[in-house]
Amino acid sequence: MEGLATQGTKYYLVSLKNASTTSCTLKGYPKLRMLDAGGKYIATLITHRGAFVGAKATGVTLVTVKPGWSALFSLAFPDSIDYAPATCPISDHVEILVPNMKGSVIFKWRIQPYGGATVAKLHCGEIGVSFLSGPYHLTKSQL
Repeated sequence: MEGLATQGTKYYLVSLKNASTTSCTLKGYPKLRMLDAGGKYIATLITHRGAFVGAKATGVTLVTVKPGWSALFSLAFPDSIDYAPATCPISDHVEILVPNMKGSVIFKWRIQPYGGATVAKLHCGEIGVSFLSGPYHLTKSQL
């Protein structure tokens, strides 16, 4: 879910719904890896951020997610507005690895994160990720 953010920044709230029949526990910061169209990794640098606005947690805690419920985290990254004429790679897919979760989730998502203070100090693929928060019982109208 894309949200509002400062000009030049993309901000997303990611919901991880428990689709199993048993509760699961998650804790910490998810990792993301950008992939190109051939499935090869694109350099990605993850930095840790605080909780997103409205999060139930004020720090890293164990989150127990019942079947049908969700854990949330946010991610943010600068886009190309402040970095012209430099360009960074665009992902074709993104892989999310969540602490305590078996395996990873890969889905089609085209993002182009920039980073660094200036074009001279450009760090392509820099993404800020918050810790997992929850549990939340989201309805379709909330998504």
